[in-house]
Amino acid sequence: MFETIITNAHILDGSGAPWFEGDLAAADGKIAKIGSLSGQKAGRVVDAARKVLCPGFIEIHGHSDATLLINPLAESSIHLGVTTECIGNCGSSLFPVNRLTEKQILNHFSAFVPDYEISWSDLSGLKKKYESQGISVNVVPLVGHNVVRAAVKGSDMGPSAPEEHRRMADLVEEALAQGARGFSTGQEYPPGSAADLEELVALAARWPLTDPCPNATITTYIPGPPMSCGTTFVSADF
Repeated sequence: MFETIITNAHILDGSGAPWFEGDLAAADGKIAKIGSLSGQKAGRVVDAARKVLCPGFIEIHGHSDATLLINPLAESSIHLGVTTECIGNCGSSLFPVNRLTEKQILNHFSAFVPDYEISWSDLSGLKKKYESQGISVNVVPLVGHNVVRAAVKGSDMGPSAPEEHRRMADLVEEALAQGARGFSTGQEYPPGSAADLEELVALAARWPLTDPCPNATITTYIPGPPMSCGTTFVSADF
């Protein structure tokens, strides 16, 4: 017996193939069977009435980092079919947190939510915060360059030294070890706007290119010279 069966659906399976009419059964929170399930038993049966049934959408550039703490149901995403959100974009993430970054993080994300408290210092702590209250979407976290730079140099807009590159790169590597799926920059915004190419290369170099082909993509979203655009290095397999 299945937990749920959805019948009479126009199924798009995400492979690029045309839709087909069929039923879908779920058990233990996972898809158990797809096909004609007439006569099968389930705790709940939903008639899709020939509506589309498809995998959840991925919001690759969202800023729900802090709003998920205030509104973990994320209805504005779920109602649009978004089930996975990529956070930490534009060089701004909710980690790492120290005495140099806490105020910056609070000030930046106050544009999205009016008030919240920081009770974590790194990505592992943030994950525990999300998990403890529960959230309705999957999260793909990026570690933000602006926050990493601030964790080492504060609001100093001067060039960074090789030793500071190493300390920043260590923070990037720590975040990757804790589950970050990429490294984002937003060079329109301080303090990341003060970084030179040498600094960015030193940090991006910590991304583990273990596959025969590069497993990162670079996305620019603001027209202009290369050093004034936002860039995101994201794992290709999340």
